[in-house]
Amino acid sequence: MSYASKTCVVVCAMVAMLALAPQAQATLIACYNMEQSASPLVDQAGGQTAVTNGGGGDLYQQAGVPAGTYGALTTLSTGYAAGLSNTASQWDISVADSAELNLTNNFTVMGWLYLPASPGATVPSLIGRGQGWAGRGWNFAVRDYQAGSRGIELTGNGIADYYSNDVITWDQWHHIAATKSSTGGINFYLDGNLTATIAGATGNFNALSGTESYSLGRGNTIATQAINGGKMDELRVYNTVLTQTEIRAAAVVVPEPSTIVLAASGLIGLLAYAWRKRK
Repeated sequence: MSYASKTCVVVCAMVAMLALAPQAQATLIACYNMEQSASPLVDQAGGQTAVTNGGGGDLYQQAGVPAGTYGALTTLSTGYAAGLSNTASQWDISVADSAELNLTNNFTVMGWLYLPASPGATVPSLIGRGQGWAGRGWNFAVRDYQAGSRGIELTGNGIADYYSNDVITWDQWHHIAATKSSTGGINFYLDGNLTATIAGATGNFNALSGTESYSLGRGNTIATQAINGGKMDELRVYNTVLTQTEIRAAAVVVPEPSTIVLAASGLIGLLAYAWRKRK
C-alpha cells in the first residue's frame, strides 16, 4: 500500500472514530454512575435520586472498575464506585417520583458489580423492588448456585426467578446485564458475552402499585441482605431491549468526544507534516 493510501486509511479511521463518539441514548431511563461523595446517588438520566436508608454502611468514591479487559469488554477506568460495609444499608428510589422504572416488559438492565467472598447476602441485588415485595416489580441480582460462584438473576416478583449458569468469580469486577423481551424472553450477559437465553419468559412482569419503591444494593428478601463488602458502578436501565453490540458499547468507558477530537486533530496534523516533508 502506498504512503498516500496509508494516510487516507488512517484519516478515514479517525473520521469513523469521530462518527462513533458516544451519543445521547434516547432509551436510557436510569443511569447511576456512583461518582457522588455522599448520599444521594444521582440519576444521570434525570430521574429520581437514590437516598441512603440510614443504615450507616454506605460508602462513596470507592475505587471503581480499573482499566482493562473483562471478557469481551475493554474499558477505561470507570472512576469511582459506591459500596456497602454492612448488611443494614441500601439506597432507596421512590417509584412515585420515578415511574419510568415501573417496567413490565421489553427493557434492559446492566451494571458493574464487585463481590467479596462473603458478601452477606445470598442474592445480592444491584437494583430491585424494595422491602415488602408483595408479588410486584422485578429484581436484578446474582445468585449462589454452586460453591464459590454465582449466576445472574432477573426475578419477576410473584412470577418466577430466572437465572443463568455463569461463573461469577469472587473479588473481581464483572459486568452483568439482562434483557427482558415480549418476543425473545430473557437474555443474560456476563462481561459482554451472551451466556443464557430463557426463550419462554415472554410474559409481562407485575406492575408496581402506589408508592412501592425500588432500591439499590439490597438483598432479595429483606433489607438486611445487602451487598456487604461489595461495590457497584455504572448501573443503567433502558426501556428497550438492547442487542449484544449495544450492551458492549454501553458497558465500557471511552474517551470523551473532546479527547477523540484532539487526538484526531493531532494525528491529522502529523500526517500532513509528514506528507509535506515527502514532497
